Amino acid sequence: MNFNWIDYSPELIVFFIPKVLIALFCGSIIGLERELKGRWAGLRTCILICLGATIYSAFSLWTFKEYNTGDPTRLAAQIVSGIGFLGGGVILQLKGSIYGITTAATIWTLAAVGVLIGQEMSEIAVPSAIIIVAVLFVVRLFEEKITNRLSGKSSGPTAQVHVNVPLQDSKDVLEFIKNNLSGKVTEVSGNG
Repeated sequence: MNFNWIDYSPELIVFFIPKVLIALFCGSIIGLERELKGRWAGLRTCILICLGATIYSAFSLWTFKEYNTGDPTRLAAQIVSGIGFLGGGVILQLKGSIYGITTAATIWTLAAVGVLIGQEMSEIAVPSAIIIVAVLFVVRLFEEKITNRLSGKSSGPTAQVHVNVPLQDSKDVLEFIKNNLSGKVTEVSGNG
């Protein structure tokens, strides 16, 4: 099995570039929603996750087609394991509350989109990415409406404020916000 880059370069470009561009698009639309919401896995992270899953899957498929060796589905299982590790890293438990589950689920589904693209199933991957964005956006609005209605809170306009403080001061700042702004702040989260 002797690999010569010159012999394969046009073929590889035709094989990989469309997949990479589709992954860039899918990762971008999901990452943009996450970025606009100020979530931990934003635009760059989502693009890289989708690209990585796509490249690994496409390479596995290419070697299977070119050399008739291996099993492209085995690599997908390894991607799921690796993404599970990343997803577990974004889940945070803070004073009895758990944060980051939606981000972890987004990372997991985004990797699935990348695998679909890499396995030449873009006709499933692109609508799936659009559905993921719709779930993140529309279901969040629905959740907020229901939560506000059940709790009696106003569903008027709100502002999202991000405060960056040194790690050693973060617990004190979170405690100050909770104690002094209760009733005015609907959500307080942090990773300190």
